[in-house]
Amino acid sequence: MPISQRENDLAKAIEAAAEYRDRLHNLDLRNKDHLQFYQQQLLRFLVGNEARYKYAYDDKDPKKRPIKKGVKVEGNITIGIGFNMSRGEAKEEWNRALREQYCLRMLWMAKSPLPTNRYKHFLIVV
Repeated sequence: MPISQRENDLAKAIEAAAEYRDRLHNLDLRNKDHLQFYQQQLLRFLVGNEARYKYAYDDKDPKKRPIKKGVKVEGNITIGIGFNMSRGEAKEEWNRALREQYCLRMLWMAKSPLPTNRYKHFLIVV
């Protein structure tokens, strides 16, 4: 019984996904080229599957509204594509990624937006 084009396409997609999974699984992240490939693939995945936010928001807020002064934060303060600003090392990573071009505190308090061309910096550096 012949298989349909849809079944054939699905089988090819599953095979490609398995090869991709195996390639990522076999990376040695101590190897600079492997690490760069991994970071590129992570960026590709996150940009394709995660929302982007230019203002800091509470990740427990289902509406992802910008944090305003006086509002209690219940989750993590997050910006961009899931950059957790609440972590202790966030400021160091922020400065390493953007070289202090944008004030973390101003973004944290939703006083200024994160420029859209800066989202990927955290994914590449962190």
